[in-house]
Amino acid sequence: MSLLDFYQAKQIYQKFKLYDMNSVQRALWYYKDVMNGSPKVTLCKFLQLLYQLIPQYISWVGSIDRIEPLTHRFMKYQNRLPRCGVVLFCENKVLVLKSVYGRNLMFPMGKQYRNEPSHECAMRECREETGIHVSLHEKSERFSFRVNGHAPCSLFIVHLQCTIDMIDIIPQTNYEVSTYRWVDMDWFDTNKPFRAFNKQSWGMFIHYLRHRIHDPPLLTYVTRVP
Repeated sequence: MSLLDFYQAKQIYQKFKLYDMNSVQRALWYYKDVMNGSPKVTLCKFLQLLYQLIPQYISWVGSIDRIEPLTHRFMKYQNRLPRCGVVLFCENKVLVLKSVYGRNLMFPMGKQYRNEPSHECAMRECREETGIHVSLHEKSERFSFRVNGHAPCSLFIVHLQCTIDMIDIIPQTNYEVSTYRWVDMDWFDTNKPFRAFNKQSWGMFIHYLRHRIHDPPLLTYVTRVP
């Protein structure tokens, strides 16, 4: 894996136009996933590299000194966006994922696009991060809370009608998930709350999961397991 070069930067500009921070973020995902770029490159570093290589195409940045505060404001905005995901049950175990960016464990979940229904966001994130296709709709059961007391989040409950050894977890992107594991409910008693939860919402969530692990919700279906 190498850092961005001029020809890659020019290709990225031709594909994404790079007219604002949202397009730069999409370009970063493309760079990591399709161009096999380093997963450790942050949005700030990526924009700095682009500005050094093709400044004439991203003149809206102004100067390289503005990039750090610009990306900081953008990430604060991103952190307020709604999130959606799924809790995958199989044989009384739950799937948890580890991010490539650190030691954080989480369920398959991510930020909701503008005008994207929450159940469609959850299906997309599940497909991208695990390769598992599930079918949800707007009335599918979910647990709703606020990420660290701010951004709204919905986690849909999915029971996989198969055995764990039949499931291959195949992330569809190269830049998000490094490892995964299936854990039983006792595991949650001895591990710290996932970063998205505060202490109160975590306790309510674990109580909810214990209630649901043997009582699959209605209106949730699995369409394909790889």
